[in-house]
Amino acid sequence: MRYLNHEAILSAITYDDIIDAVEEALLYYKDGNYNMPDRFHYTHDNKTLLYMPCFSSGILGTKILTVFPDNITRNHPAIDGIMLLNDYNTGAPKAMIDGKLLTALRTGAVGSMGVKYISPEHTSTLGLIGAGAQGIYQVIFACHCRPIKTVYVTTRNKEKLHTYINRLKVELPHVDFIAVDTAEEVVQNAELIITATSSMTPVLPENKALYENKTFIAIGSYQPTMRELPNALMEVAENIYVDIEYAKEESGDLFIPLEENLISEDKIHPIASLIHGEDSYNNNGNGTTVYKSVGMALFDVIVGDRILKCAEAKSIGQNIVL
Repeated sequence: MRYLNHEAILSAITYDDIIDAVEEALLYYKDGNYNMPDRFHYTHDNKTLLYMPCFSSGILGTKILTVFPDNITRNHPAIDGIMLLNDYNTGAPKAMIDGKLLTALRTGAVGSMGVKYISPEHTSTLGLIGAGAQGIYQVIFACHCRPIKTVYVTTRNKEKLHTYINRLKVELPHVDFIAVDTAEEVVQNAELIITATSSMTPVLPENKALYENKTFIAIGSYQPTMRELPNALMEVAENIYVDIEYAKEESGDLFIPLEENLISEDKIHPIASLIHGEDSYNNNGNGTTVYKSVGMALFDVIVGDRILKCAEAKSIGQNIVL
């Protein structure tokens, strides 16, 4: 079995590899080429265990994660865990992959589907709300897909904001990063806005005028009671795209507005329809568009398999005998 830690993964794979693997996973999802049980998640005392198995096209794997939001007070990542890949024929373990980095990379690439397919190609200003581990790779992948020159960042924990920005500067030295106090300032200054929080209530203000002719990508809400996007934005949005169909039930960003008849289901479209050319979207910057991602185990097994293949080709990683 091959063990791939943080450093091994980054040595083995490129951002284009991850983006390509996510697009491949969306093609499998569209065609039904997978068997993916509902993810098991159980929360006790503000601690969540996630268990996500999936079969697809000769690939078998399970991601096991913990989500401990209180880790922010311990200077430890909120998300931790592993990705286990098994031999499709025998079930024997063949790879163990750092689940934190895998999740961050694939979530960044899943978010980049919105950047790549619904944001204007000339987009040069980006806003990030939520300075956590997920936000790092959302910004990296967004800058990989668009000629971003300036990024505006805000978060509830202002004490960590400048440290966070310094980390982003190391990854993206040619981009200007500006710390701002409020989400409203982020939206005012940026053409493309990414929300990456675990908030239970909207992190953007109820002001329709703020949202005209902008692109929004929401990746934080993964439960019906969690919500990052306000009613004002959902009412202004002309089109809403999702990574998977059950985002409408799983995320409060869609579930609540649908329940309250603020939006209709015919406004919501699969992002895969743009990726594979079935539909077209005129991303010229006129109009407001939202992309909501909740993720799925299929992304993890396809991206995990791509990481493993790249690592094997470059002889990267530690071989472990069980």
